[in-house]
Amino acid sequence: DTDVNQTEVKYYSGLNLFKMNQTNYAINKFKAVQEDEDPILSPLAAMYSGISFSQMKKYADAKQAFQSVLDT
Repeated sequence: DTDVNQTEVKYYSGLNLFKMNQTNYAINKFKAVQEDEDPILSPLAAMYSGISFSQMKKYADAKQAFQSVLDT
């Protein structure tokens, strides 16, 4: 099967950006993954968004991201 899962592409792009401390760009990728509502990747993307927001000291945004993980 040669189909590329675009949600996975966005998630792993975000993860790479996250690891390179490009948090703003990573958050944008993770938000796109969350909008895809993938049962596995969307909660993971929300978790990494929360960590990214925490690193940026945007605690209200981090709390919201972490809460969305708990709500899934």
